[in-house]
Amino acid sequence: MKQPYVELLGLLLCAVPGSALAQDAPASPPNDTTSTLATMDKTYTQGHPDLFNEFAGMRRYEAGDYSGAMKDFLQAAYYADKPSQLSIGLMYLRGQGIEKDPVKAYAWVSVAAERQYPQFTATQNQVWADLDSQQRKEAKVMQQTIAAQYGDAVAKPRMLQAIRDSKVDMTAGINYGASADVHTYNGVKICAQDNFNECSDPYAKWYWDPNNYFAGRDATWRGTVTMGPLQNVHGNGQ
Repeated sequence: MKQPYVELLGLLLCAVPGSALAQDAPASPPNDTTSTLATMDKTYTQGHPDLFNEFAGMRRYEAGDYSGAMKDFLQAAYYADKPSQLSIGLMYLRGQGIEKDPVKAYAWVSVAAERQYPQFTATQNQVWADLDSQQRKEAKVMQQTIAAQYGDAVAKPRMLQAIRDSKVDMTAGINYGASADVHTYNGVKICAQDNFNECSDPYAKWYWDPNNYFAGRDATWRGTVTMGPLQNVHGNGQ
C-alpha cells in the first residue's frame, strides 16, 4: 500500500488499530480524521493502556492541548506504543507542548522506528538528516537512554502483562472500570453511545493473545510509503 507522507498526527489519526477490533486481524486504516476520532471513542480499550492513552493523546492533540497530549503519549509509550513514541518525537521537533529539542526528537523517533515501520523509519531518516554532527552524537546517547525505559525490550513485557492481568479479570467476570457507554459484557459485543450498529468485538483473538498482539498492532503500519517534506499543519508550537 502506498500513501504520501502527511503531517504527524494527520497520519497517526488515520491509522487506528481499534478500527479492526471487529475482526481477527487489523484492517487498512481509514483516511478521515473525524471518523477516526469517532472510532477511537467507540473502541474498547480496557486492559490496553497503550491504546487507551494513545487515543487520549490523539484527542487532546487534535484539540490543541499539546501539554496534555504529551502526558498521554508518554503513558502510552511506556507500554510500547510506537505511534505515541513517534508523536512525542515530532512534538519535540516542533516545540509543541514542550521546549523544542531536535536531539530528543530524533531519539524518540528512533525508538519509535525500531520495528521498522516504513513511515517511521522514513521520518527517522529525515530528522537525522537535519541534525549537525554534534547533535547526532548527543542524539545517539539520548536514544540509548530513552530505549532503556521505553524500548521494546522493556516496554513490550509491561504491555503483555497488562493483557494477561485483564484476561484474568475478564475470566472472573469482573467488569472493571467499565464506562457508562458499555452496554454488554462477558463475551457479548461492546457498543458505545447506544448505537448497537457500531460495535467492536473486544474478544478478537489477536487483541487478547500475548503471542499475537504486537503482530496485530504492527500490521497496521506495514507497507511502503512515499515521503514528502515534514509539514506542520497545526502551526508552530502552541
